Amino acid sequence: MAFIYQLEPEKSIWVSGHDEGRQHIEDVFGDRIRVRSYYGANTPETAEALIEQAVAEGAEVVFTTAPPLSRATLKAAVKYPKIRFLNCSVDMPYPSLRTYYSRIYEGKFISGAIAGAMSKKDRVGYIASYPIFGVMAGINAFA
Repeated sequence: MAFIYQLEPEKSIWVSGHDEGRQHIEDVFGDRIRVRSYYGANTPETAEALIEQAVAEGAEVVFTTAPPLSRATLKAAVKYPKIRFLNCSVDMPYPSLRTYYSRIYEGKFISGAIAGAMSKKDRVGYIASYPIFGVMAGINAFA
């Protein structure tokens, strides 16, 4: 099993959260599974190279842990149909690539309802990260 990250866990809470999941897998399965981590997939070329390295080193399941890695992951999934590839992003219509992403919008809905109820002037604010589908869904849920 391989986890491919854009950054080091110390530099990103997003990567740190995924790395905690990786550590949990290792704790639960111990020697029954081999898990490797690859860092620095911050360009499409580097992402492709790290995915290739993970496959060459025997990974049968590859997690690419950020939406910008989806294109490189899709290329590898088509090239290696017997390996399971999962990308942390919203659903994509590709049979060779699976995605996973939590239902963050549910928490955004609740926080929006609370913010609206607490507002004294009927105004609330929202700060969003970069514009991918999940972010827009969170804004809509909050509103």
